Amino acid sequence: MSYRVNIMIVAALLLSLTRITAGQNQALAFEVASVRASVPGRTITQAGDMTASFSPDRFTGKNLRLLDLIDIAYRVQTWQVSGGPNWVDPGNTTSDRYDILAKAEHKTNPDELRLMLQTLLADRFKLTLHRDTKLGQTYELSIGKNGHKLEKLTTDDYERSDGTYSPGRLVANHMTMSDLSLGLMGFLETPVTDKTGLKGFFKFTLVWTPDAFRSRGGEARINGERIDTNVPSLFTALQEQLGLKLESTKGHVEVLVIDHVERPSEN
Repeated sequence: MSYRVNIMIVAALLLSLTRITAGQNQALAFEVASVRASVPGRTITQAGDMTASFSPDRFTGKNLRLLDLIDIAYRVQTWQVSGGPNWVDPGNTTSDRYDILAKAEHKTNPDELRLMLQTLLADRFKLTLHRDTKLGQTYELSIGKNGHKLEKLTTDDYERSDGTYSPGRLVANHMTMSDLSLGLMGFLETPVTDKTGLKGFFKFTLVWTPDAFRSRGGEARINGERIDTNVPSLFTALQEQLGLKLESTKGHVEVLVIDHVERPSEN
């Protein structure tokens, strides 16, 4: 397969190698923020035990790892972040977890709140990191030949939940195609680019069989949650239920490398 590389892509790759500090050069910051260690020894055993949400003027997080906070602040997935001490390692079942309540001076939107969260990570965790890229498999999300089957919403209400995730099921109450692509990245552990051209917020339900259970048939469970192994794969479910399709391609995958981080002091 051949590739065409233009000057914009080259410029982006050069910029991606620049060392950055979380929140560096960002004027946006929370007015007040509380960062506290979660209950020691707590484990994630039930859906909803680890939560994160934005409202018009605040970010609230419960039982979150540093990696979860980086994922949210920079709109990346855990597998895109590397480096850091043992207490940051996602494979460490005793990784430090934090409860955070951060309030902005005025009502704003999730994108600005994410920038404020970057600033908080720099200030409270002394986090510095740099971007890098690698060539690998990616996917493009687009509309199928018969058109999409999504219900478009008419209001932008940030106080409503974006949706709920569970193994093999996504219930979206208020979601953009960009956020759907981000969610699919988490399921596939591969970058997904939104090529649908659809703007605004949509409501839909997507049900599929995770690959690990497709050959079993019947019924399976993860942490007590029922998995219906008779429904189609994620790729087929996207086409049949939403009128969308995923196509494999090659592209540059962005990764974030942690250079320095410290445990925060509580307040």
